[in-house]
Amino acid sequence: MVTIDVSRTHALSKTEAKRRAEDLARHLQETIDLDWKWDDDKITFAANRGLTRGATGLVSVKEDEVHVVIELPPHLGLFRPLIRWRIDARLDAALGDGAPNPYYD
Repeated sequence: MVTIDVSRTHALSKTEAKRRAEDLARHLQETIDLDWKWDDDKITFAANRGLTRGATGLVSVKEDEVHVVIELPPHLGLFRPLIRWRIDARLDAALGDGAPNPYYD
């Protein structure tokens, strides 16, 4: 497995940070067909179908930080830099001032 580990600090309330984390999870559910659920202050997710099959992860929301850990199966290992870049951009957009990130889409 190939691991991606990203943390971002934020100045949002924990409730708002959780709402934005859930928005991200819903976006990923629609775009790469993954399953996700809340477990206290963590979102766990797994891709059980399609090209991303085997990828799993966790989004942990804290008072001042969001921590993302993704385990990629070997067939996605070559895409690690691109996936990391997309996660960085998405987190920056979600946890920042809400302005669109021109480098994301």
